[in-house]
Amino acid sequence: MIDEKPPVASAPVPVGMVWRFGWGLADQLLSSATNFLLSVLVARTVGPSELGAFSVAYATFTFSLGAVRAIAGELLAVRHSAVSADEWREGVTRSAGTALMAGILVGAGCLIAGAGAVEPFRSVLSIVGLSLPFLLVQDVWRFAFFARGRGSAAFLNDVVWVVVMFAAFALLRYYDVSSVAWLTLGWASAGCLAAIVGVFQLKVLPSDPLSAARW
Repeated sequence: MIDEKPPVASAPVPVGMVWRFGWGLADQLLSSATNFLLSVLVARTVGPSELGAFSVAYATFTFSLGAVRAIAGELLAVRHSAVSADEWREGVTRSAGTALMAGILVGAGCLIAGAGAVEPFRSVLSIVGLSLPFLLVQDVWRFAFFARGRGSAAFLNDVVWVVVMFAAFALLRYYDVSSVAWLTLGWASAGCLAAIVGVFQLKVLPSDPLSAARW
């Protein structure tokens, strides 16, 4: 006769984990939908040469974002997701400092490339070059929120970017402005504003270059 062991009840999934997953999923969906709508809007508004200029600028932002996530944002989420508040805050400042330094370096390259390019590439690359440090820091703020279990704050910060960006696009459409430079400025300025809002949400600033290099 075989003794049958009673089934072991599975441990319930913590509510906090569900909420964190939900906010992460919502933030990712918001980001993906926004990128898609941005691409469609620009493609339907500008001509082929201006669309090419925007594609080059956006690709520069995307590649820079991926690189900085690897050395700053994702590293922050791995190292500082289960530490004290002080350690987390220190990690956030140093990670943001790394993103800021990387944005300044790549942004300077965009400005140099734009200076030798023709329009509309010159204007678009210049806008991206000036805004890139802020845009990369904004992404670090998102990782900082998620590392601390504050997914709703990350979602709110992205909402600021989306709302301001589409408000700017609506204003440009109202005044019948279809220049790719103005569209790029609306997108980049909204991201810079979201980065500034993140400073007030987290109450931290990017670290100095030496601390960023140590990170």
